[in-house]
Amino acid sequence: MVNDILFIETNKRGCVINTIDRCYECSEKINDLETKLEEYGFFKCHKSFLINLNCVEHLDKEFAYFVKGKKAYISVRKYTETKKRYIAAKKKVCIYVKKKRRLCRFF
Repeated sequence: MVNDILFIETNKRGCVINTIDRCYECSEKINDLETKLEEYGFFKCHKSFLINLNCVEHLDKEFAYFVKGKKAYISVRKYTETKKRYIAAKKKVCIYVKKKRRLCRFF
């Protein structure tokens, strides 16, 4: 499932998909996966890393950190945009509908 993916990194032959418990190799290019997974909250924070912003526990100027000590590099050029998208993914988005009923959703 897409929500189980923490991050994807490139290797010589394609990509490695990192989940909480396992790593899977795939032959697709990271740019192709970026296009397919963008709508699910993934962001390319480095030329070799595509992260699931919904699974990031915290980040600093060098890494995005995940459960079990896993981490992905963040490029210097993409740090500001990564941080902006991380904050947006963590905010609670509330939508007001008819009758002033409140529906809340997390990204």
